[in-house]
Formats: sequence, structure tokens, C-alpha cells
Amino acid sequence: VRTLPVPAGQPGSIAPDRGRRLPGGELRPLGPPPGRIDLRLSGGEFEIVAGEPGSPLTVGGRYNAGAFEITEELREQEDGGWTYLLRFRRSVRWMRMLYGDQHEGNRVRISLPRGVPVPLVGDVSTGISRWELGGLWLVGADLRVGTGEHRLGFDEPTPEPMGRFELEARMGEFGVSRLGNASPSAIAIRGGMGEMRLDLRGQWRNDTEVAGRWRMAPFEVRVPPDVKVETENATVFMGAADTSRLRRRPDPGEEAPTIRLDLAASMGELVVRP
Repeated sequence: VRTLPVPAGQPGSIAPDRGRRLPGGELRPLGPPPGRIDLRLSGGEFEIVAGEPGSPLTVGGRYNAGAFEITEELREQEDGGWTYLLRFRRSVRWMRMLYGDQHEGNRVRISLPRGVPVPLVGDVSTGISRWELGGLWLVGADLRVGTGEHRLGFDEPTPEPMGRFELEARMGEFGVSRLGNASPSAIAIRGGMGEMRLDLRGQWRNDTEVAGRWRMAPFEVRVPPDVKVETENATVFMGAADTSRLRRRPDPGEEAPTIRLDLAASMGELVVRP
């Protein structure tokens, strides 16, 4: 397994089940234009968090090195940009995975550096993931999560409002909490089967447009009390949509940011509430 230096710090180390540790890289700061962090994960429990102020990007945890592998790659462009790519995936054939519990016990924690403006790209095809991204300087986020349970939150405001936030979820249980602390300029949520809870509360600093498309599941959207809400669309083809509780919200005032909602589901229940 190869590790490479990454912006704002160095990779940490992962201890596989048999105790082998990965070597770390040396610090090599990279300046603007901003870089990009790309995480491609499958077959484990993953925790992606904001590191402590001044700390580097680190990767830690334990996994079954006989059936899974981790690779890191740093790609630099001529204009000074860069992409840090991290993969965690199986290294054996599917037939072997059918006989045994090679995927159990894989737990990986990725700590991202603060103070580095980056777009974040992530794909968790299978497994469980917890994303706590409050405090990170995210230019934008494009995330895809597959079968499993996934939670994403912003427990504190980002240094600057985020650009576009996109989340595509396939089948399982999904939750996004306090997305207002990131203040994305646009939000796009797409999903298939499972429960989605989208929490837009937090410290909004700008207007935003929310486009949500869900197929077959309960879809709940929570809005904060201190913003204006305009519902352009809230429909369910086979089911019920309830936005009645929005009428009981207090008037946030003319200077408050505006959230525009465009929501639709194919089947199930859609609820928008404070």
C-alpha cells in the first residue's frame, strides 16, 4: 500500500487486523487554486470528520487486510491544483466474500483538514457512514451513498458558505442534519427506497434553492424558524404531502434569507415542517 503527501498535512496510518502499519508521508503544502478530495469507499463502517484546527489529513482505523485494501494517490495539475484520491475496497473476488465475514469489523476514520478550500467528492457504495463536516471550508460537495445507513451533519458553521450540495442516496436510511450551517447556494437531493430526513436548520447566510426528488419512502424536510420559506412544489404521485405546519411559523422579517423548495416524491409521504 502506498501513501503520498497531501495538502495541509500527511496521511496517517491504518492498522490492519494483522497489525501492519502504513507509512506516513511528509508535509508538502500546496497553494491555490483549491484542490479536491475524492473518497471512494465500500465494505465497512466509515467516519468522515473535520480535524482539529491545524491538524493534517489523517486516516486511521482497523480492517481485514486479507480481503480489503486501501490506496492513496495525489495528483497535481500544471496550474497548481491537486486531487487527493482515497480508495477503500475489497481485494478478493465476490465468491470468496459470500463465504465468511471478511467485511465485518472494517472501521475507518478519515479526518479532513480545516482551512483548506476544497470541493468534496464521496461515494460509499456499501456500508455505514457518518459524516460530520462542520467547520470545513467546502467549496462544494457531491456525495453518493448506497445500500446501508448514512448520516451527514454540520454541527458548526463552515468558514464560508458552500457552493452546490448534491446527495444521491440509493436504498436504506438517510439523514442530513443542520445543513443551514453550510449555507449552500443550491441543494439537490435524489433518492430511491428508504427513509430520508433533511434538516435545513442552522445559521443561514444566503438564499438557497432546494430540489428534492424521492421515489419510494417517507421524505421529511425540516426548515429553520428564522428564514423565509417559499414552496414552489411539494407533491407526491401516490401518497400524501403535508406542508400545513409551515403556516404556523413566525414571520422571520424582510432581511431573512429565503429557502425555495421544489420537492416531489413518487410514492409514500412527504412532510415539510419547522
